[in-house]
This record gives sequence, structure tokens and C-alpha cells, in this order.
Amino acid sequence: MPTDKKMTDIVCPIDIKSQNKEKIAWIIYMAQYFALKVHIFKAPIDDKFYLKKVNSNLMFAKKFLTKYNIEHEIHTAEKKGNFEEQLIEFTNKINADMILIVTTKNIGIADYVFGASEQMIIANNAKIPIMCVNPRSDLAVANFWN
Repeated sequence: MPTDKKMTDIVCPIDIKSQNKEKIAWIIYMAQYFALKVHIFKAPIDDKFYLKKVNSNLMFAKKFLTKYNIEHEIHTAEKKGNFEEQLIEFTNKINADMILIVTTKNIGIADYVFGASEQMIIANNAKIPIMCVNPRSDLAVANFWN
């Protein structure tokens, strides 16, 4: 149900996927219209290879949020438990206005059987609004980030 409330708090989960960068482009765009505070919710990773990917995405986000003077905080999910459930719980706890996610580009057979990872977020019981960004291949080619 639409309200007159302005959007101020957005939760942006960060994990190992390179498509995380697309969410930052949308945050920068929305920040032109709203005084946003971005809550980056980082996946807890122990594996060194995946940790490097998560930290790379995190550094990218911090760099551009700082460059565009967008207020942001970083929070890390607990190592135990379901990341998506923790994301919903965190968003509800801070009373954020929206969660910004990237949808799965190439859905495999496992996604059809078990459901894509973002499905639990989209169909959350807390009824938190979700903005779904479709992955774009043209941003990788374009000189968007310079």
C-alpha cells in the first residue's frame, strides 16, 4: 500500500556476486531524489576466495557511496543461520523502507526446484518492499563507473 512517507533507509545485501555493483548504480540514482541512508548487509564468509569477492564488492560500494556523499553503514550477518532470514529480520529491526536486490540472471534447474535465493526475500512475511534489479550485461561494456 503506497504512503506519503519518503524513502530514507535502504538495505543493500552484499555477497560474492559481481552483479552487486548494479545495485550501487540504482542507489546513486535514487539519492538524487531522496536523502538516503544505505545499510549494507554483508554476508558472513569464511572461505578466503569468497571473502576476497565479498570484500571487493564491499570496497566498490563504499567507494561510490562516499564519492556521491551517500550516508552508509556496514553490518555483517551472523555466521550461523540463514542469510535471507537475517536480512529480513535486520531490515525489520531498523524499520528500513526497502531492500534492494539483484535477481538471478541465469536460473538453473536447482533454482526451479528449490527456488531462487532471492525468492525468500521477495515473498517476505514482514511485507517489506523489495526493489528487484535485473542484471544488465551492457554495464560491463559501458564505461559507467568512471
